[in-house]
Amino acid sequence: MNFTHIFEMPNNRFHSCENFWSSVFSVQLMQMSRRTQGVSIPLKTFHRDSLGWNYKEAGALSINTQLDITNVIVDGKMKTDFIKGVPVPEKYNDLRPDITILQPENRCILIETKTVGSKISDKELWYTDFIKYCKKQNITCEVYILISAGFEDCSTWDRLHDNGDWEGPQKIILWEEFAKEALKLSEPSILEGICPDLEQYCNIPLNG
Repeated sequence: MNFTHIFEMPNNRFHSCENFWSSVFSVQLMQMSRRTQGVSIPLKTFHRDSLGWNYKEAGALSINTQLDITNVIVDGKMKTDFIKGVPVPEKYNDLRPDITILQPENRCILIETKTVGSKISDKELWYTDFIKYCKKQNITCEVYILISAGFEDCSTWDRLHDNGDWEGPQKIILWEEFAKEALKLSEPSILEGICPDLEQYCNIPLNG
């Protein structure tokens, strides 16, 4: 089983929204950031060709500072002073990442959450343009898709595969791998409090 089974609880017609899960991810990340070695979350790309599909290693999301409500924001609009002193053109003001993580040295991490019932759309193309703007402002901006290995919308995987023509964000964080990192904590994790049988939902198909 995978995290899509959790997202569909109590049933696939009545379940928590993406904002709930963005908040869960954020609070869990805060807890994990208190480890002395920091946080390192595996990143993947989705690869597909005539032989099938698989996930490819794509580095890691590394965070070495403690996170709290001052540097992790859920559903916040991109406005001037999201990084102090950096102007944000009006055309980006409606860009609202599900999760924004602010880091030292003008680094920001933006995460789009996908659970059940939503899919990658042209909206995500704005992030490519926003990354270019940030670079001109000497800001390092990273954008990731937070998704379950069991995500059922085929059109999203059609866009995400790394040998296609999609120009939006391609690096993904799999919920299943994030949960495995949470299970390494010495104390009970936030995710375990929500789902006591967490480990059984961490299965990732290797290829298909």
